Amino acid sequence: MHVLLPVVIAAANVPQQISATSIKCNRVIIQAQRGNAAALYIGDSNVSSSSAEGFEMNIPQANVFLFPLILESAGQNDIDLSLLYIAGAKDDGVNVLYYQL
Repeated sequence: MHVLLPVVIAAANVPQQISATSIKCNRVIIQAQRGNAAALYIGDSNVSSSSAEGFEMNIPQANVFLFPLILESAGQNDIDLSLLYIAGAKDDGVNVLYYQL
């Protein structure tokens, strides 16, 4: 298991890469940070918080267990973190764990 530092959104509603470099893995766990102000969206370079593009991660609520987004490949290290993007409110973010075979 590897841990990326928290990925923080630098500009509102602008797609931002999960990783600036190509990191190949077979499983990714993405969890919204508890202090986020708005919902986040995970997707490709077209992800947007103002449309239906991407997977929505709701605002974490106090005293509620946070369910992460888990992506898993059928092969070995088929997921490239540089191809995953987040969009949302400025300074909101996600924590990312990934596994490599």
